[in-house]
Amino acid sequence: MGNLADIVLMLNAECNMHCNHCYVPYAGNRSQKEAVTIIKQLRAKGHKVIVAGAEVLLNPLYLKAYQAAEQNYLLTNGLLLNKTPSLFDELKKHGITDIVLSLHFGIEKKLASVPDRIISGVAREASKRGFNVRMTSMLTPDNYDDVLGMCQKAIDYGAKVLKFNNFVNSGRGKRHDDYALASEQIQAIFAQVIKARKQFNKSQLTINLQGAFGPRAGSAGEKLAAENKYCPAGKSLIAIAPDNTIYGCPFMMEERLAIGRLVDGEIIIEKDLLSGKRDKCIANVV
Repeated sequence: MGNLADIVLMLNAECNMHCNHCYVPYAGNRSQKEAVTIIKQLRAKGHKVIVAGAEVLLNPLYLKAYQAAEQNYLLTNGLLLNKTPSLFDELKKHGITDIVLSLHFGIEKKLASVPDRIISGVAREASKRGFNVRMTSMLTPDNYDDVLGMCQKAIDYGAKVLKFNNFVNSGRGKRHDDYALASEQIQAIFAQVIKARKQFNKSQLTINLQGAFGPRAGSAGEKLAAENKYCPAGKSLIAIAPDNTIYGCPFMMEERLAIGRLVDGEIIIEKDLLSGKRDKCIANVV
């Protein structure tokens, strides 16, 4: 599998929140030592390794894995940074320059996620300490029509990047089909993002969309979809769970979608995900 661009190594399933939309269906937590060993093995073979998890700051020793992967960003729900500000120093010590915070504007209570008042405080503190702040936000039928307002809030809180995420039908999210966007709502989001990118230049805020929204009509993504190349899952992207089962996508790590195993640092792919269909994001197919 020397042609893989990205290998997402999941460190843990442990979290201090139980958000209703959480897509993590796997279990288990790696040791810090195992994580570092695997990262070094994969990087020695020329692979790019991205480390992730549920809430990795529950075990600060995982920061050694970020160092081993030479990864300068970390995704967190912000609770521990709010409670224990000394963790900011640990992040800097281990080469973290960018903090990615989850803030689901207007729907935090419905999602049972961390409230705005905490995330905004963590974002401002991180920015004050010299970190680059990024935010990820899920769009649902309850908030999809306020993209411009969310962008302005992200800027007010000190964020430099805002990435909008679409609902993924995995993990606890399976209980909440009402979070899924209709096709016309997705088209409305595309239009709002185009408008927002004109209103806020990149020096103020970079605005991104997760691939699960699908390709916009007339975009390069639409051309890729027509050529069955839109979704990279299982081709230029794989994810490895704490038990070393390999999946095609970090957002869809269910047993039925397993495609192989990691054995002694070797990637063993046993089948092609979804028989090779790449015309849509996997999250919109299964």
